[in-house]
Amino acid sequence: QEISNTLWAFGTLAAKGVEVDMDAAQAVSRELPRVVGEMKPQEISNTLFAIAKLAERGVEVDAAAVQAVSKQAPRVAGEMEPLHASNMLWATVFLIALYDAFS
Repeated sequence: QEISNTLWAFGTLAAKGVEVDMDAAQAVSRELPRVVGEMKPQEISNTLFAIAKLAERGVEVDAAAVQAVSKQAPRVAGEMEPLHASNMLWATVFLIALYDAFS
């Protein structure tokens, strides 16, 4: 949860126009593949949403992290609240359009 929350905070700051240290965001995102299998539905949604918000502001996140989180979406999708599902879908579409990250 800590990694998800940290990325969410980075994404929120970036969305508000605050400069986010790209090295810090990448360092945190590199930890995702290690813990993503344990993440709960909301954490997966929040993480993808944060990654998309960071990307929207030009802060790149580790590509392996994006792929690791996106591969967990089918595992948790059926357990998500509608808001979390909606946020995850928005983030997925945004990232596909921006990076084609899910190919």
